[in-house]
Amino acid sequence: MFYFVEDAPVLDLDRLLRAARRASAGTLTLSPGVAVTFEASPGLADLGAGWVRLHPPRGAPQLLRVTSLPIPRGGRRAYIDLGARRVSRLHLAPDGSRFASRQALGLSYRVHHLSNRRRHLLRVERTKERLGFYGLNGVRPGEMTPRRYEELVRRAEALGVRVPIVEEVRATKMRPRGRWEDVPRDERGRWTTVEALRASRLRAQVEGIKRELRGLREGR
Repeated sequence: MFYFVEDAPVLDLDRLLRAARRASAGTLTLSPGVAVTFEASPGLADLGAGWVRLHPPRGAPQLLRVTSLPIPRGGRRAYIDLGARRVSRLHLAPDGSRFASRQALGLSYRVHHLSNRRRHLLRVERTKERLGFYGLNGVRPGEMTPRRYEELVRRAEALGVRVPIVEEVRATKMRPRGRWEDVPRDERGRWTTVEALRASRLRAQVEGIKRELRGLREGR
């Protein structure tokens, strides 16, 4: 039995419309072991309005109305009309008898039940997971845009995770911001970390002192 949004099987309207475009009736797998059968009105996927009949794993079938509203930059957006609320996603009730909105089922997010420390650790783990192995080691993954990589690196550093910079991030029409303007460079012009730059300067100072001492000894 689930009590959080993350544990509840989700029925996404966009996915349902894509399935209805292929056939007016079919089955969608929401999660391992949870499948729902649907029947859609003719032309639902093309018009974005009509009805859909859902057959939950348990309980009676549900007949839901689908409507569409214009969006600011043209086109229309489809929603499931629940009367007092329009939603694009429905969650399966814990007993599997019906689909309803998160508010109607009283579901809450897991993060709302965590302490501040656990919430911080959860954000750190999620950010590390999004960056991946290469991103955490300073190399932008090939499938990730430079803007997205920069955003994740900033988020990781705000959470206390230091990410070294190995390659320079460049994106079309993207102006460098914040850390990317002030990143230190080594003697070859490559991006480096503050700690590595300090260590390099300290080694240079030590070598300079050694040369001065050797010169004094030879002068004697």
